[in-house]
Amino acid sequence: MTFKNTAVTKAMILPAADISDLMITIEKKSGPENGILPPDAPIYQYDLVHLYKADASDIAEITYTFSIPKDWLTERNAIPSLWWYNATAGGEWTEYSAEITGDDAG
Repeated sequence: MTFKNTAVTKAMILPAADISDLMITIEKKSGPENGILPPDAPIYQYDLVHLYKADASDIAEITYTFSIPKDWLTERNAIPSLWWYNATAGGEWTEYSAEITGDDAG
């Protein structure tokens, strides 16, 4: 699946079960939802991910590809990572490692 108008450009799904239909939407947000404190880390973009037509337990793994300007990372001395807020698991932020796969700066 590919996406536009957000830092997330692609999502690859590894199903844990037969999934006859699946839809994912990603919405760029200005910050965390009401009542959610941001993580203690520089955040390039907040994106709200919704899964439709399938249950989260039907998915073994999701791999997101996202784009962050190199200058943004350099200015903040930041390492790319993905912060995921899971409301169903106690409402905590979890940091996932990210792999740099390229540099589109030319």
